[in-house]
Amino acid sequence: MIQPVLFASLMVVIPVLLCLGVVVVIIIKAQKGKFEVKMTQPSFTTGEDVTGTVSLKTGSEISAERAVVMLVGMYEERRRKARSTVGYDDTAEEEWDSYTDEAFRHEEDLAVELPIPKGFKGDIDFAFPAPRPEQVTVRTNVGGVLQGLDIREGELPGAGFAMLTWTLEVHLVGSDLEPVSKVVPIMLA
Repeated sequence: MIQPVLFASLMVVIPVLLCLGVVVVIIIKAQKGKFEVKMTQPSFTTGEDVTGTVSLKTGSEISAERAVVMLVGMYEERRRKARSTVGYDDTAEEEWDSYTDEAFRHEEDLAVELPIPKGFKGDIDFAFPAPRPEQVTVRTNVGGVLQGLDIREGELPGAGFAMLTWTLEVHLVGSDLEPVSKVVPIMLA
């Protein structure tokens, strides 16, 4: 007699617990919100505008001092260290010297009301000119300065390589939200 009663009570309790679980998940997702960046095209060149949209959906008010989108160009150069010991390993990280330098930075405020109110849902468009070659400057690890189209990219003499990486970052400065970033190919022309 105890088994049918236990089975019947489980048949009532399990659906109630599942419904409560679904409600909790929906509430957590609604509070979390959405924060992402979308570009209007896959790459940009000098003379074009870097354009995109920041999608923002909030579940609670976001206190921020500033909403900013920035484009940062980072130059990285890696060269193989001189072979001086037995047991040289081509793949070992310690066999490479690495040098990085910020070559370009552009910051622009996003057009959004601060603090961002609870329940805000919208797309914030941004546009600014892609960098011109004369705006991009790299200080090399040997003290030289390269500018624009003179910046080396690809294979370097002496078993090395260099690259210029462009990252678009969106920050809500002063908020708990993590910044969103996206690598964006930009060709200097």
